[in-house]
Amino acid sequence: STCNQCDVGWVDASYYSKCSTCASGYYGSNCLACPNCGSHGTCDDGPSGDGRCDCDSLWSGTYCTTPPDVKGCLVNYHGYTYVSYVDSPSRNVRYYRLRKETSGRTWNDALTRVNSCGGKLAWFTSEDELAVVEGMGGSYQDPYIGLRQRSGYGEPDRGWYWVDENGDDAVPFSGSSSLWGNNEPGDSNNNEDCANLYWHRINDIDCNAYHPNILIEVPR
Repeated sequence: STCNQCDVGWVDASYYSKCSTCASGYYGSNCLACPNCGSHGTCDDGPSGDGRCDCDSLWSGTYCTTPPDVKGCLVNYHGYTYVSYVDSPSRNVRYYRLRKETSGRTWNDALTRVNSCGGKLAWFTSEDELAVVEGMGGSYQDPYIGLRQRSGYGEPDRGWYWVDENGDDAVPFSGSSSLWGNNEPGDSNNNEDCANLYWHRINDIDCNAYHPNILIEVPR
């Protein structure tokens, strides 16, 4: 029907078809409001939609609130062994340390496997977070973490980023941060563009070096 203002949930399909289809976020023949699908789901909206939440890859649940089983995926499908975990007091994440018993992995290979399981290599932004990981013994095992330097950048303090779930640069990290170890980042042989933990501090390392341990984080 023709109207000056559409009811909630309805919009014009065209200039000649007023208030005749569903607005974004509304579904079905009656244009009912979609549920809240959170940040990991999208409502099946529109006149032919059924209002269900379509979840991002590896997320599940009616409203897409169940996170991926990153630890289980890495252990069962990529051959890692679970070692330990600890919860962060300052961020709503849980850190897991896992080990590849038969052989080490390069940083890029570890990143690919963690991302394919719906998680990410761990981030650190404070002394508190590093202290928590010390309690699980993680930094003694030199685990890879989610820090990488952009190609073509050098030291000091150039192009370091925490990478996200997709492996993309997300948050810049200062090369002068106190979280680095002594004289780090050192960029030995101009070839240390990834990072691990070494004696409770962040250390830059060759991305192609093989290490058995990885440190991941998943939402709690």
